[in-house]
Amino acid sequence: MTLRRMSLVVLLFSLLLALPTEGARRVAILDLENQSEGRLKEEFSWIGLNVPETLAGKLSEIPGVEVIERIQWKKLVDELRLSLVYLYDHDGKAAELGKQLGAQVIGLGSFVVFAGSVNVNIRFVDVETATILGALNRVSPVDDRLFEDFGALALEAVEVLNRRVIGGEVASLPPGEALKIPERTRGKIERPETKTFDAYALYGKGRKAYDRNPLDEAIALHWQALALDPDYAEAWQDLGEVLRKRGRFNEAEEAVRRAFHIFFDRGDEKGEGGAHRDLGFVANDRGAHDEAERRFRRSLAMSRKLGNEQDVAAALNNLGEVARNRGRFDEAERLYQESLAIKRRLGNELNVAAVLHTLGEVAESRGRTDEAERLYQESLAISRGGRGFYSPGVANTLFNLAILERDRGSTDQAIDYALDSLEISRRTGGPLAVRAEKFLRQLGLRGSLEIVHPPSPAPQP
Repeated sequence: MTLRRMSLVVLLFSLLLALPTEGARRVAILDLENQSEGRLKEEFSWIGLNVPETLAGKLSEIPGVEVIERIQWKKLVDELRLSLVYLYDHDGKAAELGKQLGAQVIGLGSFVVFAGSVNVNIRFVDVETATILGALNRVSPVDDRLFEDFGALALEAVEVLNRRVIGGEVASLPPGEALKIPERTRGKIERPETKTFDAYALYGKGRKAYDRNPLDEAIALHWQALALDPDYAEAWQDLGEVLRKRGRFNEAEEAVRRAFHIFFDRGDEKGEGGAHRDLGFVANDRGAHDEAERRFRRSLAMSRKLGNEQDVAAALNNLGEVARNRGRFDEAERLYQESLAIKRRLGNELNVAAVLHTLGEVAESRGRTDEAERLYQESLAISRGGRGFYSPGVANTLFNLAILERDRGSTDQAIDYALDSLEISRRTGGPLAVRAEKFLRQLGLRGSLEIVHPPSPAPQP
């Protein structure tokens, strides 16, 4: 079978993976568009990130709701080079993004700050039909009283999530099928995550700084937030992540441990599981594989207890990475396959493509080149079929295929793949461009590599 025919078959199969599945109500809430003006636009830009994240955190406490974390949808938006501003105005495109995430509902909207108040508008779109299920609107003071409205917003959001599109019309589910909020959960939803608005604002500014990548600024802002509220678990946890990215592992571990103890005292099992996961990341980065495995297994156990399939799949993937790093390839492949099965069921195309790519690397390292090629081609078809044509993930898979073909002695095919990878890496600003250029020189390609080489078109169904 030719590569093009193989890619076509794989693409047709991959389209079946994105069909919605029954089970938990999976929701993604995007950052809010900032419609403030003048100095208020910059001063309160953090609201667009913090408010939907706070709402998402409260919704994740409700049995039957799974929230797709910001890191997941943000990665997909970045991979596809989408404009959030464009999505805000096009519900159909937002619904397409939701399908690729495996979400059933996607929330998007805007906020505007004026005269000491913030007006938040969020609409929830049914991913399958691109129909608006309902909208939330609330004007809140920009001070400690804002926290009182978060719980009310979450409760209103549950009412919206209890709606479905039936026969082209939006209808509420009957009581027996609707999401229910246990009294204990209601208390969690109504409890503010921090004591003061000033700490909340500093935390939000720190997260915005982390998004822009000045890590030292993000660290300083998180510490300022924690000086105002030492019991702010979310700030401790995020501080640990920034410190880990900075390579300050001892401090990162201490920060996440502080978060863990606060989550434990709160009775927040999801928070505890996330802290175990983050401590696993720190241990893995330090090469402490026994500790990393122990933490990831604790995270897996808690995710299974809570019934959160996304977190289960992520924990399995993390354990696969540890097993792979330790040379336990049979175990790694089994864990990756378990993770892949869940991600296929959930329909998150980006995650499916990423795990297939990883399985291809494992197969290639074990000398199973035909299997590696099949897995790379399947990953590539899913990424391109999801319009991730110029994404770093596609560039990486193409480069791996180039190496595979070089090792097989197919120099011309290797050059084609490498040129495609180089062009995409340049367009996306990825670090792979230098390696791809060096690879092409080693294959004997002379002259300028500045000439644009349009990547081969994605296979069409």
